[in-house]
Amino acid sequence: MFSQDIRHALRSLWGAKSFAIVALLCLAFGIGLNTTIFSIVDGVLLKPFPYADPERIVILRSANAPLNVSNGGVSYLDWRDLQAGKQAFASIATMQNRSLALSDSDDRNEPARYAAAAVSWDLFPLLGIAPVVGGGFTPEMGQPGAFTEVLLSYAVWRDRYGNDPDIAGRKVMVNGAPAMVVGVMPEHFEFPNNQKLWIQLTPSVFKDPRDLHSLFVVAKLAPGATMGAAAVELAARSTSLQQQFPKEDGDWTIGMQTLRQAFIPENVSLVILLMMASVTLVL
Repeated sequence: MFSQDIRHALRSLWGAKSFAIVALLCLAFGIGLNTTIFSIVDGVLLKPFPYADPERIVILRSANAPLNVSNGGVSYLDWRDLQAGKQAFASIATMQNRSLALSDSDDRNEPARYAAAAVSWDLFPLLGIAPVVGGGFTPEMGQPGAFTEVLLSYAVWRDRYGNDPDIAGRKVMVNGAPAMVVGVMPEHFEFPNNQKLWIQLTPSVFKDPRDLHSLFVVAKLAPGATMGAAAVELAARSTSLQQQFPKEDGDWTIGMQTLRQAFIPENVSLVILLMMASVTLVL
């Protein structure tokens, strides 16, 4: 019976070729659109971030109502104070976007400028990401006045140095100053935003004033700590900083966001979901 129905349907379609072609094209178009949009939904909204325990990683943001600032950075001195008294957080790391020129003393490669970041030594351990060649930053490298050490992205290591296995320890120039390569980060790792080089943060910012809120702060909850406990701790620390430094921190508060809230704005999620609903209707 079923086979007879199939043969009847095929004969009917063969007799109305134009209708059959339009129907097939519509189905193909709808399925293709749904596949494409679902790939976007899966990649942006469903897949977890490629870090260790991403659900326990948060971004610390400052806010200042009189200045109409809601997603500001944190000052270097405030970051140090947050580190010193942390309880709900296992680690509080930080970074600052940079643009760095990389050159080689032997003139084998042309100087090139890359999107980069200055990071605290504990940022990549917090994320659970380790270099694939050489080593990472250490607390000693992050001291004021320390010699500049640089981590390369996999792409820079591959394209500029031909996957040289002895790259760690190579002397280079960063923004015209002597530096040394300490390692290479994994392929496709470009945290937070297409960065290709990373240097230590503290040597260049330790003299920054407390009212310069320029650091992007990443924290990880301590084992057993909840988001609620972390929020209470941040509120208490904000109040303490306001009282200790009324001139610099009087109107500033510090809160937190999940990785998804920080990197995928709510309006972006809404647009993607609306697109998914639209193409589903097409199908």
